Amino acid sequence: MIAKVGRITPEGALVEAESQPIWVTISEWPWGEAMEGVQVRLRPDKAMFEAGEPVSLKADIYNGGKSEVFGQQTKHGISQLQFDNQWYEWGGGPVLGPPIAPGGRVNDIPVPLDNIWMGENKLNLSPGKHIIRVGLVGSRSQDSGAGAIMAVSNPVEIEIVP
Repeated sequence: MIAKVGRITPEGALVEAESQPIWVTISEWPWGEAMEGVQVRLRPDKAMFEAGEPVSLKADIYNGGKSEVFGQQTKHGISQLQFDNQWYEWGGGPVLGPPIAPGGRVNDIPVPLDNIWMGENKLNLSPGKHIIRVGLVGSRSQDSGAGAIMAVSNPVEIEIVP
């Protein structure tokens, strides 16, 4: 996270400065909005990546609902990626993952940013700041009779430097 800080000069003017990155522990990263009790949390392995370096993130899924949820998980567990406001789908095709019980949680799902993500445009990991979210597409077990759901994570900002 980058926080804006400032100071007041003797003349009374506010001078803003950007603070150094503050790294937070896993428990401090926010969860995305609950969708039928299911929440997704995204966190980068670090805030800044060198150009050409693999960008890696981790996701956590929590089922706060009253019935199990089946996620259309992939090799990496997450089937949707939003990169700079454009949505991408996992190009390897969805696979119904094991159910997540009520109150259950799956942690540390790897989310690599690579060419397997398919969208209108190719995923462009150009230098600069980027906002990323992920989505879990899933459904309640047949017992609950509920339809498809999509839980979206918190937004995460990373920076790629040349």
